[in-house]
Amino acid sequence: MRLSKQTSYAIRILLDCAHAMPQAVRSSEIAERQKISEYNIQKLVAQLASEGILSTARGRGGGIKLGLEPNEINLGRVLRITEPTRIVVDCFGEPVDCAVRQITPVNRIFAAAYDGFVDVLDKYTLEDLLKGHQMVPAVA
Repeated sequence: MRLSKQTSYAIRILLDCAHAMPQAVRSSEIAERQKISEYNIQKLVAQLASEGILSTARGRGGGIKLGLEPNEINLGRVLRITEPTRIVVDCFGEPVDCAVRQITPVNRIFAAAYDGFVDVLDKYTLEDLLKGHQMVPAVA
């Protein structure tokens, strides 16, 4: 399974904010350090802030901060926010809805595999990623 760039970006944004604690960081600073476009940062920050994982403030002294402590930011939850789609194999090779899609064995198997993957991530937090992690600029 390959995760989207959005998940990678979200983790990098969270790590960047965690390293800056308790100060807020600006999206332009994260963009420069992490080699992520400001557009992608703003989009992900909005998603993560709507879930309470990040907090934002405008104006002088504003910026982006963690909305929760690192030990409260569950990696499975982050994945569910950034990877909203589930694995589904289309019926008979057609991308059209069909009545048997939910009972097709291959879809049940892939759904179980996805759930197992997320279950493992549910056991870890941002704090686990921070242990031994040194902040270095990302390679584009």
